[in-house]
Amino acid sequence: MSNHAGLLLLLFLPFLHIFSSCSSPATDNVPEARISNDMPGTDSIVVERLIERSIEQYGQGGMHVDITDKYLAEAEEIARTNSNYDQLARINNLLGQRYRNRARYGEAMKFHQKALSFATRVGHNNLLAEVYNQIGVVYRRIDDNPNALKMHVKALRMAEEAGDSVLISSAINSIGNVNYNLDRNITAIEYFKRAMRMSEEMDNKLGLAINYNNMGEALLKLGQVD
Repeated sequence: MSNHAGLLLLLFLPFLHIFSSCSSPATDNVPEARISNDMPGTDSIVVERLIERSIEQYGQGGMHVDITDKYLAEAEEIARTNSNYDQLARINNLLGQRYRNRARYGEAMKFHQKALSFATRVGHNNLLAEVYNQIGVVYRRIDDNPNALKMHVKALRMAEEAGDSVLISSAINSIGNVNYNLDRNITAIEYFKRAMRMSEEMDNKLGLAINYNNMGEALLKLGQVD
């Protein structure tokens, strides 16, 4: 190679580096592939699978993962596009629970109220029962027991109209918790016993464990430790 050729190469090397490092227009700003692209089924089924994935991931990571993940965000987008108010209610109710569990009660209530708005449009009593019960839990966490009681009573009424034993038991247990908070421990124990009987009938071991624990706490407050 001549000296002139070598000099020209040295001069143009920086430009060659710049050109080679630039992405082609075909690969620039390519949007990230949607998760749902790999999920067969109708939009409704896909949303259910995305919600399941989100719950699974959140359960594994707990407090160390984001409240809203890519699965739930995409699920909400698809549900909103299809005006699926049932799924939108459940997604927002789930977000409310996650904010509540991190003691971000204002944000929790905002999402539960959105869930209630969607659930009201659907009109399914079991869905309304779920949402009312979760709103009641937020009120309990901020020691607003009168409003908590109102919500749990509404939840119980809706659950009874729906004939959903699991939701009935949950609402009864929640009413017991409000009475416990108000130091009405004998009344609380009666509600815990009712919820316990229902849990036994359903062979709901988690429900039994929760109600045994709650009843034990109430008995301790009454001084009945034997």
